Amino acid sequence: MTRHTHTPGTRVRPQRASLGVAVALAALLALWARPASAFLAPQDPIRVDCGSVEGSTDADGIMWLPDQYFANGTAKSIQPTYYAGGLLKPVDRTLRYWEVGDSCYRVPVTPGRYLVRLSFSYNNFDNNYYNLLPLNLDPSVGVSINDYFVEVVGIKGLNTTAYYTDYIVFSQPAATTGDGANNGHGNASQQQHEISVCFLPFQGNPFVNSLQVLPMDTDAYFASTTGVNVVLSNWVRINAGGAAIGPEPSGSDPGHRTWDADVATSKSDPWVQMVAATSAAAVTVPASWESFSLPSDLFTTARVAGGKSKTTGYNFTGLFPVDQDNEFMVLLYFAEIEAGVGVGERVMDVWVNGKWTTIDIAERAGGANTALVYSLNRVKLGGVPNSPDGQWLAVLLRPAGGDLRLRAPMISGVEVYEVIYGGDGGATTGGSDGAGAGVGGGDTQIRIDCGGQYNYTDSMGFAWSADYGYSSGAPAIVVEPGNDFEFSKSLRYFPSARINCYDVPVPKGRYLFRMFFNYGNYDQLSETPTFGFGVEGAPMVALQPDAPGGFQEAVAFVEDGEASVCLFGHREGGANSNGVMLPSVINSIEILQVNNNAYESARYGRDLVLYDYYRVNAGGQAFGEGLTAGKELGHRQWGDETTSGVTLRCNPACDNEFLPQNVASVKGVDAQPDAIPLELVKTARTARTRAGAAAGAVAAKAGDADGSVVAYNLTGFMPGEGLAIFLRFAELRSGVKAGERVFSVYLNGEAVPAGKGIDLAGKVGPFALFSLNLPYQLAPEGSWVSLELRADKGSALAPIVSGVEVYGLMERGPAVSADTLAAMAEVKRALQVPESLSWQGDPCFPLAWTGVNCTVDGMGVAQIEIISLPNVALNGSIPPAISQLTSLVSLNLSRNALTGPIPAAITAFPHLASLDLSFNQLNGSIPAGMASMPSLHLLYLNDNDLAGVPQGLVPAPSGLTLSLANNPYLCGTDGLQSCDSAAAAAPPGTFTAIPLPPPSPSTSSGSSGMSTGVVVGIVIAALCGMALLVSGGVFVWRRQQRRQMVFSDSELMHQNMFPYSKSNTRGFEEDSVSAGSGSPYVHVL
Repeated sequence: MTRHTHTPGTRVRPQRASLGVAVALAALLALWARPASAFLAPQDPIRVDCGSVEGSTDADGIMWLPDQYFANGTAKSIQPTYYAGGLLKPVDRTLRYWEVGDSCYRVPVTPGRYLVRLSFSYNNFDNNYYNLLPLNLDPSVGVSINDYFVEVVGIKGLNTTAYYTDYIVFSQPAATTGDGANNGHGNASQQQHEISVCFLPFQGNPFVNSLQVLPMDTDAYFASTTGVNVVLSNWVRINAGGAAIGPEPSGSDPGHRTWDADVATSKSDPWVQMVAATSAAAVTVPASWESFSLPSDLFTTARVAGGKSKTTGYNFTGLFPVDQDNEFMVLLYFAEIEAGVGVGERVMDVWVNGKWTTIDIAERAGGANTALVYSLNRVKLGGVPNSPDGQWLAVLLRPAGGDLRLRAPMISGVEVYEVIYGGDGGATTGGSDGAGAGVGGGDTQIRIDCGGQYNYTDSMGFAWSADYGYSSGAPAIVVEPGNDFEFSKSLRYFPSARINCYDVPVPKGRYLFRMFFNYGNYDQLSETPTFGFGVEGAPMVALQPDAPGGFQEAVAFVEDGEASVCLFGHREGGANSNGVMLPSVINSIEILQVNNNAYESARYGRDLVLYDYYRVNAGGQAFGEGLTAGKELGHRQWGDETTSGVTLRCNPACDNEFLPQNVASVKGVDAQPDAIPLELVKTARTARTRAGAAAGAVAAKAGDADGSVVAYNLTGFMPGEGLAIFLRFAELRSGVKAGERVFSVYLNGEAVPAGKGIDLAGKVGPFALFSLNLPYQLAPEGSWVSLELRADKGSALAPIVSGVEVYGLMERGPAVSADTLAAMAEVKRALQVPESLSWQGDPCFPLAWTGVNCTVDGMGVAQIEIISLPNVALNGSIPPAISQLTSLVSLNLSRNALTGPIPAAITAFPHLASLDLSFNQLNGSIPAGMASMPSLHLLYLNDNDLAGVPQGLVPAPSGLTLSLANNPYLCGTDGLQSCDSAAAAAPPGTFTAIPLPPPSPSTSSGSSGMSTGVVVGIVIAALCGMALLVSGGVFVWRRQQRRQMVFSDSELMHQNMFPYSKSNTRGFEEDSVSAGSGSPYVHVL
């Protein structure tokens, strides 16, 4: 089963990628503390023939279950022409694949440790192979197990054999389904855990042919050392000197592993020359290794070094296209099986990637014919990551000290596992050198190459992670990158038009977010999309990322431990000439921690996101992180005056000042909280004096600078927007005295009080940094700013400035509470909401989830009032956690495939007026409290498998419209079968008789005759009157010029392109919210 046997192609993972529900570490640690006898009953092996509708027994007598435990997807059979030679096993001739939606299997198991084995055989099942072939792409599938992203599996497009891969993992607590529901076989009390296996798109649609979940000893593979939140991903498993050992037939490997024959290790270098030795007696496995359940066949053969040097080994190359920092566990198996060999006769040096040890097999094992396991942890790969030569792992055996009088080294088996840890969410945390982020945080730096295949370190020394597992969508190669950034050569695009988010675990704190966008004609259609994006719940811009692309930056607090970057769907402006919606795209994301007090956080607060419009190195060249060498402690990029998009004008003419060569530094640079770099103040923009003298040409006298002006015209703002303008100054001329250079700041022709009479020499002295923050409110019709520095009357020297930063202030939307967010995450998981519905990010803002409507309460917290998901292919069950949505007024989950009982907790809704669960497969009794829900006016439970009706529900209470028709286990009312005929054909106690006749279809018993339509109208009117419905945020559109990013016209986009104030719930009033003039989330100072 080793990876190299089938030439998998590429494989890579990020340091960690959380896909949703994290493993409950505390619960697992509690399990770990229990003795083995305390674990629940042993779990039988589970083998699923994916895509098969019938169970089967294979040629080895192994039973395979029909396809089950999946959320959705499509079953498919491989065309017989691809397995006519008989090499493809029957179990690999069917598969399940996913185009959208929850692409996971969730297998219920008893708590413990398991080996998970998957098989993949593509063979053009989707008739897409020849579309991939021109780009030399074979299909690839990402694999996540128990919410840990483990690898990308590359599969040969046309292959007569399947590709197998396996992993060792602890089970994780399964989410409850409510009311004692049992998701698997066995009694419900035993089904407390699950193994989840998810498949992610990489090249082509994700798919899998077979899935096996095989129990192992809980102590196997040093579980007490590695811990419970670790996945061991197998790369190499060799029966040295022997034939392949399969898990079947039963007994060949009690640990369910597959061992490759030695001759199959094609990646072993040709110099590996060993001679087989035959076992003279059965080998004993000591009690200390019993948990490994090693096969006896592993020790019946061995390889012995041949040749005069008696030196041999394995050199595994071409297997590991992963980051060099990944760690591996190497296990070497030995047994002295040559007759008559005792202690001291076969002593060998063992070398594994720089780690040496000396082993005397007979001595360490306690005699001949006794197994010995030698393990090495935290082994690093050799070679250069992602280089043409790849990385390698070598195992070298030689006689100890090179003594050729000793017997030649011998080895029985080799295993290599990649160790995939849970932990810090992929953060690269730098050390503290006294100049880091400072107050309130560390130096968390995360750089994600969206759509990239590998982890790598760029030419500036920054570590980048591939983005597998962070988001949905699909990767693509950029055809027209237009620049040399490695991350610009790939992208991730999102066919789902509504909302797609990257949610990245980080420590709480203040961060600079930097994103790069370049469509790059990846689809070769030459149709650049238009879409919006936002950071931490604040909608930022609508952009049209033409080549060569550009950066977008923002500064925001992360309060919940998860940094969020979302791309928003596109309406009119996102469609091509044929009306087809174009996918949003992104090339890279950087999440870089800064000082918690940076950029006047005390003034602007934690609820404002600062969006970068301009960052200009006045009078100097572009520089900064990722652009030029050198450290920028604030992680910023600074543009020059030409490429930043500003319009510069000076009176009478522009000039420069420079830091003298004999001055080493400027006081205050690199100081927290803003950490302004020295590079910024090495140059400055100034103007010539009235006399026309150059900046430092002659001695200046009072009045020489009268009328001198340095001005920048800044455009592209949202009318009425609040801005934060930061100006950076330093006096760079030697000998300047107080009063010789005095100037004032004007914005749109008006003097700024805080910017009057700036005298750098008088305030801070020469060669010292001075910063000025100017909050500014644009007029309702204003979308531009004229920033002028005017010399005060009598000044001898013209104004001077080193840096200009301008940020738009965007308020976060009214997010839901942490409890509501957790509840919605559980609802999403339990209902198995398809990916195409884009349930990502905050449920309410900036864009409400599909089928969700929200209000904002008096405390400014978003509350969910409507969930309407009829006929959207839900396949799960209703979780009790839904009861935490206490503001819910209407719930419609009709016409899906929901199973299990209706949770009793659903009756706790104080405001629920409409509940439609019809046309599902719900079973069990209707909860008793449903008859007394105070606000319920409409209850549709028809067309299910319900069996019990609570007292008081029939006849329907006054004002309630009720439908129970077509529940085969209910009888005795209109629309249901007769109780006599039903009971005669069913087990005793199955049916519930309803003795009283139902109300007429349009009225409830005892009601005032209100029709269903009238009741629904009342519900809708109540919803509209309770609060402002927020079913989608309102974007603020900007045109960012600083890095040649092309945007659409602000006014046009605001009026026509993104009417997200409209409701997204079908059947309700379309224009339920009026946006007014501009966005309610633009900050007004």
